[in-house]
Amino acid sequence: WAAIWADRCGRPDVAGAVLNEAALRPFKVTQDGITGYQPEYASDPSGDYPGATPTIWSEGTFFTAYAFKRLGQDPAAEAIIAAIDPAQQPDGSFAYCSVHDPAYELTPSQSVIGPAWAILARLGTGIWDEPPPAARPHQAGLD
Repeated sequence: WAAIWADRCGRPDVAGAVLNEAALRPFKVTQDGITGYQPEYASDPSGDYPGATPTIWSEGTFFTAYAFKRLGQDPAAEAIIAAIDPAQQPDGSFAYCSVHDPAYELTPSQSVIGPAWAILARLGTGIWDEPPPAARPHQAGLD
C-alpha cells in the first residue's frame, strides 16, 4: 500500500524504496513450492508481530505484484504472479493464506480477494487511476 500511496503522491523514489528486495525480504516465504508474501513476520519478542506463523497471503502477494506493475516493473510483477499462481484452486479461488495463523486469526479458507487482486495485478491498473481530488473539475453540489 505504501508504494502505491507514495507513487500517487508524486514520490516514485519512495515507492521504489518500499518495493526493494531488502525491504520485502522479511515478508517473502516459500511453502510447498509456492512463493509469496506474508502479512507480517515473526520478529524478536519485542517486535510488532511476535509469534506470527509464516503464511503466504494471496491478497498481499498479488497487491505487491500490482504495485510493481504500476511502477513499470513488469518483470518483477510477472515473477511474483508466476510464483503464486500454482496455489490457485480449481474453482479459481486462492486461499486467503496458506497456513492457519491463530495468533492473528488468518485462515486458509477459500477467498475471492486473491483472484480479484490477481486480475488487478495482471492489468496493473484498475484502482487509484482517477486523478487526485485537486486535479478533478469541480462538481456543483458534490464537493
